[in-house]
Amino acid sequence: MATFGAKTSPWNTRRAKGMSRLLLLLALAAVAGGCGGAIDSAILAQELTCVIDGKRYAAGDDQPGNDCRQCDPTQSDTSWSNHYDGFQCSGGPGDACSNGECTGVLPFTCWIDGGVIGTFQTNPDQPCEVCDPGQNAIAWSTVSDGLLCFSSMPNPFGTCVRGVCTPQPAPGTCEIDGGAFELLQTNPDDPCEVCDPTQNKTAWSTQPDGWPCTSSTSSGFGSCVLGVCTPPPAPGTCEIDGREYAAGQAAPGNPCACCDPLQTADLWSPAPDETPCTSPDGGTASCFSGVCTPDTTP
Repeated sequence: MATFGAKTSPWNTRRAKGMSRLLLLLALAAVAGGCGGAIDSAILAQELTCVIDGKRYAAGDDQPGNDCRQCDPTQSDTSWSNHYDGFQCSGGPGDACSNGECTGVLPFTCWIDGGVIGTFQTNPDQPCEVCDPGQNAIAWSTVSDGLLCFSSMPNPFGTCVRGVCTPQPAPGTCEIDGGAFELLQTNPDDPCEVCDPTQNKTAWSTQPDGWPCTSSTSSGFGSCVLGVCTPPPAPGTCEIDGREYAAGQAAPGNPCACCDPLQTADLWSPAPDETPCTSPDGGTASCFSGVCTPDTTP
C-alpha cells in the first residue's frame, strides 16, 4: 500500500530492483556456503530469472507494456507477478497499480507535486489547503472560511479566510482589511464606524444614530444617521428626510405640520392651533394639536 504523503516510492527505481537481486543472491550464497559447497554463478543467474512465454527475464524486469507486473521468481518463475497495490505506474499523473493494472489515482488520495497525499492531509506550505479528492485529485483544495488554523504570526492561532490563514486579532482589538485597530478606533474613511470587537472583530461597527461626528461640510460637525455623518441644518431651518425646510414651512400635503427648529430640527412639529386647513370633505377647518379639525357652526 502506498504511504500517504510520500513523494516517491522507494521500490520504484532500478537501484531498488538491483538491491533486491543482490539480497537474494547473498541469501543463496549463504545457503550454499553453509553446506560446504560452492555455488555456480550461472546457476545463481538462472535462479534470479523468470521464463515467461518462452523468454527469459531478470528478476525485477517489468512486463512489456505493463509496469504493474514484474518478474519475481520468489513468487513465480513462469508467470508475471503483480506489483503491490499503490506502486506508482506510468499511466498518467497520480496513477497507481491495483491488482496488476495501472489505474487512476488511488481512492481517497490526491496526486500533488509528484506525490501521493492522503485525504484531508494539509499542505505543508499552506495550512488552509488540503487534499480533497472530491474537489480536485491533482491539486490542493481550499478549506472553508472560518476553519481554525495555525499561522506564523506572533499570535499563532487564526482562521482561514479565502484560503489564507489569518491571525485572530488580539483581545479587545479588531482585524479589518488586513489592519489591526484598537477598541473604538474610528474608521479612517467613515467617522460613523468604529472598531467594536463586542459586535464584530473583523468588520467595522456602525455608531448609533445621533452620535457626534466630524463631517466634511463647512460646519465641520454633524451626527451619525444610519452610519453616515450628516451635517446639522443651517440655523433657523430643519433637515427632515434629507431635505432642508425654512422655519414655518408646512409639510408637503399636511398644513398642520411645519418646520419649527425651536422644537426639533429633524422632525415635523405641529402647526400652531387655528392654522387654516381644509377638511377631508372640502369644508373649512383649523389645525388643533397637529390635526386638521372641521370648524363647528355656532
